Amino acid sequence: MVNAEISVNTSNVPQMLVRRNASAEIKIDAANPNNHTGISLQANTSYLLEVVGVQDWRDWYITTDPRGYMKWYLRPTAPFLRVPNQPYFALMGYLAPEPSKPFFIGMSLPLTPSKGGELICFANDVPCMYWNNSGVLTLKITCQG
Repeated sequence: MVNAEISVNTSNVPQMLVRRNASAEIKIDAANPNNHTGISLQANTSYLLEVVGVQDWRDWYITTDPRGYMKWYLRPTAPFLRVPNQPYFALMGYLAPEPSKPFFIGMSLPLTPSKGGELICFANDVPCMYWNNSGVLTLKITCQG
């Protein structure tokens, strides 16, 4: 379900803007380290990001969900995660062009960004290990105004 309008940002890349009280659903691939959603979130506007479908969200042989996981035997490698203070395979996001400011989405996140930008999502993993990830989830982005 998409209820959006197309605009052009300063880099001339088409971006969708979700209208107030409308939503868009985007597929997020666990093996993609930067899932460009094509959705531009506007500054000082309230959104609800929520996972509405998970299809086998898997880190190698470990099936999990967007909240992620932690195993005792992985603790030594946790400092090498893209976001070390968050669980393995947690659904994370950031607003381009600021990958240094990631935030935890998990299953659901109400979000009112202070700056606008394209929403980019990823599974929190060690940067060189996306090759063994699999699965897709559906993220619903609702503009609440």
